[in-house]
Amino acid sequence: MKRLEEIKARAEAATEGPWKAVRTQIANDIYGRKHIGHITYDANADFIAHSRTDIPALVEALEVAVRALTEISDDIHTMEETIYCSHADEALKQIEEKLGE
Repeated sequence: MKRLEEIKARAEAATEGPWKAVRTQIANDIYGRKHIGHITYDANADFIAHSRTDIPALVEALEVAVRALTEISDDIHTMEETIYCSHADEALKQIEEKLGE
């Protein structure tokens, strides 16, 4: 699952988390001096800040699920129980489709 590996690599390469959301505003006063201030964050900033810890957790959970489904599928193929195997295979196929693979 190439896309999952790419997502994991980007998450691992990013600065350690957790992050926090702070929006910076730069304003000029009447004399032309710049002032930098921090204002409260919005939902988008909160989402981005939480992505640093949320994405690795989701990637790990998805990897566990994919490994389990693959093992189940392999075991069922070995037993030649194709009716049950189709459910595991379909789940793996849907995961790949959601990842755009």
